[in-house]
Amino acid sequence: MIRFCAVHKSINFHNKLLITIIISFLSIICAVSTIRISSEAYLERIRLSKTQTYGAFTDIIYQNDVGNESNEAKSFAGIGYINACLLDAADNQVLIIGTIDQEAQALSFPGQESLNLSQLKNDACVLTQSVSNDYFNGAVEGSVINFQNRQYVVEAVIDDYGYLWTRGEAETKANMFPPGLIVSKQAFREIISAESRPVTRIILFDGNVLSDSMLTNIDGKRYPNHNIYMQKEEGLYG
Repeated sequence: MIRFCAVHKSINFHNKLLITIIISFLSIICAVSTIRISSEAYLERIRLSKTQTYGAFTDIIYQNDVGNESNEAKSFAGIGYINACLLDAADNQVLIIGTIDQEAQALSFPGQESLNLSQLKNDACVLTQSVSNDYFNGAVEGSVINFQNRQYVVEAVIDDYGYLWTRGEAETKANMFPPGLIVSKQAFREIISAESRPVTRIILFDGNVLSDSMLTNIDGKRYPNHNIYMQKEEGLYG
């Protein structure tokens, strides 16, 4: 009987030890998983923060005076087109008006996919926040604005373009900036045709989707988006 009790106690001790080991092992696994999930969430927040600040493109290309066509270049995944034209505004100011296709929107404004800038109606527009404040008295969604003897209903007011949209001195002097007043392709054609102004094309390229060889057939001045290249090297992009 004493022997049986000793054996029973030994079995209980080993069972408890085994259970303790299993619980400890599972706790370690849970802790490692939690750390991994937290790290991935943190890296994702960094990625989103950087792309919202700097854009999601790896390269930006400027083409000066591409004629009076509006987004006739074909867009596909990894490359997007922005057309822009500098026009006179009130009080001796100038304003850049233009179009943004779907892929350029995705590369310019990550997280705002619910708004389709490439499918605006001819009497609708989208403003950046600074243009709304500086030119149209803080116009908001649903406001009606007047520009170049035309009326537009403001469909949305979006965040300003990210910092460090790299450009050279020549591009800066030529006011080759993305548009703060975004309209439909048809409305853009009508405006630039009436004004006879040159059109700048800005091409956004995603080297994570397309190979650099795709850029060899694209004319214009190319600048890398160093912040996004850095993300790619750090594994924070794509």
